[in-house]
Amino acid sequence: MRTLTIEPMRVLTFNPIRNLLLSKMSHPTCACLNATLRGEIAIARAHRHVVDHLHVYPFKDALLTCQESHGQRVERLRALILAQGGAPAASSGLLGKCLSGLSQVTVRISESLAIRLLRVHEELLQWAYRNRAHHLNEEARRVLDSEVLPMQEATRATLRGLLGRL
Repeated sequence: MRTLTIEPMRVLTFNPIRNLLLSKMSHPTCACLNATLRGEIAIARAHRHVVDHLHVYPFKDALLTCQESHGQRVERLRALILAQGGAPAASSGLLGKCLSGLSQVTVRISESLAIRLLRVHEELLQWAYRNRAHHLNEEARRVLDSEVLPMQEATRATLRGLLGRL
């Protein structure tokens, strides 16, 4: 009796669709931009949770502005990833789920605590932008420095101002 042996590694290695997806995701610039995109999606969702449950109306407008800024950055990062030949992330991943749950819990405890949490995550996002810059190519770095980071700075300043008024 003959036995048929299948080499699973060979099947996986020569799969053209898998190779195409891996090449688009493993490009250093696209991988860094996707990590940043996931962070932006996560914090935009966290802003939405806080705004939906916030009762202090003067702060709601400022947080809506921050949420819109994050939405613009998400769209800009997606366009940049596509321009680099990559495939943009569809969701925020595990970070987004954790941040979403944390923002839901903190807004039920205290509105002040929820706004402080958003500020901490803005600081972490700013750090991630700066920390990942050396992995980017020149075009992506230029776009981030000229378009995305100024919007990020404005959002951070808005949240700092909100915390000063609490």
